[in-house]
Amino acid sequence: MLNAQSYYPKLADGINLLNQNEFAKAYDFFSNIKKDVSVNDDTRSAVFYYSALSLYNLKEYDGAISEFEETLGLFPNSTFNEQVLYRLGELYFINKEFRKSREKFLILQNIFPKGNNFEEAQYWIGETFLQNKRYYEAEEYLLKAYDLKENNTKLVNAIYSLGIVNEKLNKHDEAIKYYDELLTYYQEDELAPLAQYRIGIANYHLRSFNNSVLELSDQLTNKLGFDDKITTQYYLASSLIRTGEYSKAEDIFTDLSSNFNIPNEVKNKSQLSLAWIYFQKENYENAYKIFDSLSVNADDSVAITAFFWKAETQKYMGDFDRSIELFKDFIEKYPNHKYTEMAQLNIGSVNYRKSNPEESEKFLIKALKSRDKSTKAKSSILLGEIRMNQGRYSDAKSFYESGLNDLELTDPLYGRALLGLGVSEYYLNKYENSIRFLSELKNRFSDFEQDKVNFYLAESYSALGEFNNAIKHYNLVKNSEKELDKQVIYGKGYAYFNQKNFNSAVAQFNDFIKKYKNDNRVNDAKFRLADSYYGLKNYDRASAIYSDLFRESKNLNSDAAYYQYAQALYKSGRSNEAINEFRALQSNFPRSKFKDESQYVIGWINFQNGQYRDAIASYNQLIDRYPSSELVPVALYSSGDSYFNLGVYDSANVYYNKVLNDYPKSQYVLDAINGIQYSYLAVDKPDEAANEIDRFLVNNPNSSFGDQILLKKGDLYFNSDNFSKAITEYDNLISRYPSSKLVVNAFYWIAKSSQSLKREGDAIEAFKNVINNYNKSEIAVSAVIDLSSIYINKKNYSEAINYLDKIINAQPNSVRLPELKFIKANTVTKNGQINDAYNLYAQIINYYDGNIFAAKSKVELGIIELNNKNYESAGLLFKEAGENRLDDIGAQAQYLYGLSLFGAADYKEAITALVRVRSVFGAYDEWFTKSLLLLGDCYVKLNDKKQARDMYRAVMIKHNSGPYYKEANLKVKSL
Repeated sequence: MLNAQSYYPKLADGINLLNQNEFAKAYDFFSNIKKDVSVNDDTRSAVFYYSALSLYNLKEYDGAISEFEETLGLFPNSTFNEQVLYRLGELYFINKEFRKSREKFLILQNIFPKGNNFEEAQYWIGETFLQNKRYYEAEEYLLKAYDLKENNTKLVNAIYSLGIVNEKLNKHDEAIKYYDELLTYYQEDELAPLAQYRIGIANYHLRSFNNSVLELSDQLTNKLGFDDKITTQYYLASSLIRTGEYSKAEDIFTDLSSNFNIPNEVKNKSQLSLAWIYFQKENYENAYKIFDSLSVNADDSVAITAFFWKAETQKYMGDFDRSIELFKDFIEKYPNHKYTEMAQLNIGSVNYRKSNPEESEKFLIKALKSRDKSTKAKSSILLGEIRMNQGRYSDAKSFYESGLNDLELTDPLYGRALLGLGVSEYYLNKYENSIRFLSELKNRFSDFEQDKVNFYLAESYSALGEFNNAIKHYNLVKNSEKELDKQVIYGKGYAYFNQKNFNSAVAQFNDFIKKYKNDNRVNDAKFRLADSYYGLKNYDRASAIYSDLFRESKNLNSDAAYYQYAQALYKSGRSNEAINEFRALQSNFPRSKFKDESQYVIGWINFQNGQYRDAIASYNQLIDRYPSSELVPVALYSSGDSYFNLGVYDSANVYYNKVLNDYPKSQYVLDAINGIQYSYLAVDKPDEAANEIDRFLVNNPNSSFGDQILLKKGDLYFNSDNFSKAITEYDNLISRYPSSKLVVNAFYWIAKSSQSLKREGDAIEAFKNVINNYNKSEIAVSAVIDLSSIYINKKNYSEAINYLDKIINAQPNSVRLPELKFIKANTVTKNGQINDAYNLYAQIINYYDGNIFAAKSKVELGIIELNNKNYESAGLLFKEAGENRLDDIGAQAQYLYGLSLFGAADYKEAITALVRVRSVFGAYDEWFTKSLLLLGDCYVKLNDKKQARDMYRAVMIKHNSGPYYKEANLKVKSL
């Protein structure tokens, strides 16, 4: 109830009218008093306030605002100003003038910090920020209101709004906590049903669909208004879909679809969801009918979605041609819609299933242009599958890599891309990479294509000679499918054989021979079986199998089989027997096409066993016996290598020169020139090597190896530190072979030579030539790193960044891209663009996890956080890098982790972190020493001067002079 207090006596009549809700009469009453000039200021301020309050109660908000503002202006010191400011804040909020509302409440809190409305003002300020979508500021003030619980009439509103703010910030777990608090302590409040409803929505966004169903089914939601009830039902049904309760969801969506009182938008969305349920239940005919109807009758967004899904439904109904037709119609009708690329992907996918790879590829390449990462990824992966089936493994790898870059780690397709990448690397003979990708796949998606993953892991480990790991993964293959089963048995047999576990090898090869007697590898399996028995010293059984092989098969009773037999002997470690059999082959099959190769392998076996003179004798026998053999050049070259390994360089050069003089077109020319270079360098006569190269080029001016030889000549001088001559030879290559692929290498080494000669300007121009004219080449990456280093040293950071960007943009798939981005981030940091550097480091960490530059980026990002005194964020980055690496990066990160804890005044934890530097990274002096100094500082903070002194003295003992000694000495004295 309002009262007149000690004001003008007639004022009480007007206040009584207000208390009786006679607001219009009250307004007239106060308006008349305003005209009385005899009324003093205190009374006039009250009259103005009550007049405005009357308009407020009449919901004449604009008039009320005008009069409240007039009151503030006329009576700046009025005792009513707290209430005036509060009412103005409310009124501006009602009028959606949130900035003005916030201004009034901010003035109120500043002028009346102990006023009756201070707590509520915090809520209203937060609420205005919420309406302006400034969620962090909203959270700040709403938390203040939340903390001021006593006498706060807006506490429940603050709790509810904090839930809304956290939803807006995607912190749905936090939102749920606030809604739960509201329901626990204020269940009778009018906001309780809304809180119940919002908990369900928050759980939906958390993909906690079971909880969403539970919350949205609560009886409290029955108290919601009509629109909120409809929304509740919609989300409840949507959650039921995700929990697989299609029948219940179907009932709700059916009710919503037939409810004439709900908006068409909700009705159409409900029908769309209903069709999607039919689709999931494989009731494609009913799904298609609804999709088809909506695609014609619904509003644009639903119609477009329905059109797309009716095409998709046709695909699942098995009518591929109709599906393709509809997807093409979709593309023509909605060429700029976000689903268009998905339609292109689907056309590509359907054509792939129809075994029409050319048509599939045409649409998949179009889909690659999609802005939707999932569509791009699916297209890339499918193109990878096509290339894999074509045996184009390098192309397949590129597509899988592209798909991987566009996928979230949790996406099931990430596993498909990893598998494709692992298999591609296997067929490209990059077994370490294959293992890395397939192992990541096992860790992330343990149930995905287990047999195929384990098989290729086994094959890769076997190729690397890691037979224990190979066998372990072969044993994990459980599929009894015939093709995979025989591959596993065969591979496992070889793994056991190479381990010299001959008993197990015998079991595997016997199993293979028994199950797959018609396989084209069965004779090889028999050979390995015989070798296994030989390894077990069961010579009778071994000889019986060899004898059977040559007796039973005409194909094996031949020079090819004999050659294979001798090879098998050598591969099983029986070199002498192999040599005897290779000699026997030449004797028994004098016209064999393998006779010269058999003789060469004899020499090669001796060479591998370090018996170089026997190797030379064997190679000379090949040259004498088979002078027309294509292997004569390699035999000459190998003789040269044998003499080189014996340290007889003159004789080595004689044989290398025979390759150059007698076989100038042989592929071994370059190897011979390499041999000549190394021979003369071994005796410190690089000019003699250059003369030999010149003689060859004079005698063979049209040699197809000319450009490569000139590059080697330049390299010869470069490696001899004769950089001027090196430049001359590289220039010679460029002028004589301007179209050669090696021109870019020549320009690069001219730049490097100029650098070594301190001719920086020439070096810069040569590096620029490589970058500007050969930006796709691998050596352009090295060039831009060297050039950026020059510019960085000159503090010309913008030029360094400019050239780095050129190569980063030109080579988006380069394996050295993380390195380039890291150098750019460092340069951007030096240029003072800390925010840009921050984003670059974060990008490297996210996209190149496991790469050394991702680890370095964590350290640099941590340093930025450390400089900003964000100790917790910095510590997380340093700790991860320090725990995952044992190199200098790990040492630095571990030290910086201790420094971040020191900065946060957590001295005990800092000591623990720094002790780890001492125990794990003691070999890295810089970080070890710095950790000792910081350990001392920690003990100083903990007032343990003895321990501090011990740390500083440890530094002085380790460094008896220099800056570390001085620093430690000063710290000791300061104690």
